[in-house]
Amino acid sequence: MKPISWISGVALLVLLLLSACQSTDNGAALENTPEDSPTAFRVGDTVVTEAEFEQRLAEIIDQLSAQGQTEPQIAALFQEMDVPQQVFDQMIQEELLLQIAQQEGIGVNPEDVDAEVARRQNPLGTAPGDETTPDAEADTELRADIARELLIFETIARHTTTDMFRSRHILVEDEKTAEELLARIEDGEDFGELAAEYSQDPGSAQNGGEYDWTSRGSFVPEYEAVAFGDDAQLNTPTIIQSDFGFHIVEILEIDEGRAFENFNELRSSQNAQQAYEATFVPWYEGVRAEAEANGDLEVMLDPTTIDLPFAEDLPPPPGPTEPEDAAEPAETSEEDEPAEPTETSEGDEPAEPTEEPTAETAP
Repeated sequence: MKPISWISGVALLVLLLLSACQSTDNGAALENTPEDSPTAFRVGDTVVTEAEFEQRLAEIIDQLSAQGQTEPQIAALFQEMDVPQQVFDQMIQEELLLQIAQQEGIGVNPEDVDAEVARRQNPLGTAPGDETTPDAEADTELRADIARELLIFETIARHTTTDMFRSRHILVEDEKTAEELLARIEDGEDFGELAAEYSQDPGSAQNGGEYDWTSRGSFVPEYEAVAFGDDAQLNTPTIIQSDFGFHIVEILEIDEGRAFENFNELRSSQNAQQAYEATFVPWYEGVRAEAEANGDLEVMLDPTTIDLPFAEDLPPPPGPTEPEDAAEPAETSEEDEPAEPTETSEGDEPAEPTEEPTAETAP
């Protein structure tokens, strides 16, 4: 099974709900699950019970209900999106990634945990002192849940790769200025000092024109051609023109297939979804297949057999019914025969959907 995609479309909704389900509102601890609940699956020494799986489903239902979804709508959504199977696979993925994180020594920054705790405890951004202060036990539970979430996301990032490069540039309005500055660089003047003085790119000028590791697809094509084109050369300042003006671009390093350093870097990447699907997904599928083969992952539950909490209250699906006193159909004469259906012309065919344009980002 493929892991749930965390960015696009329907899958984003599911993952956001899953992330919210790690803890209840305001960090309240999750209810204890029955100790005698059957095992849903096991990863290493970690056992997840059917009760825990049902609780996750119930929390998602609560989230959807709070958004105004009715029970029939939720049931239809669960069926259309195959939510029980997705949630079950997501829970397996979480445990496998936590195991990988422990094996590889991946950790999370305590400051990131603090920031997320503060955000969840004060979601409306109220003034200091106005927010509700949680009790110590709830705060501890919340911190543990958030640390777990961040650790999973960090592990995803460390195993998602893409082509990256480091570069620096000076952006000016006209080609004459660009040629003059290039000549000064070639004569030995400091690139960074010239960038700080002349570059019109506020995002890099005060940093000597430098951009740290940037994933392919983040900048305009003309800029990236200097790094990935047929004539790409390192440490060779080159003038290129884009819609933003003239750039003196120097590529400092190229790393094809570089892993993201952290989840924030992955999340802010222009090609995050593409990189995730192309590299993390197959890596994780291999991890799960290996875990199943060597007995590290054991699945005991078919998640599609779990009934929704309100399933018995739902009306039966509509179907054809036959009235008790159905009248005999009246005989029709030849004159009363129905008319032949009319044919639609080619001009009546629906128009092809148009694709949304993709925006480019300039350095």
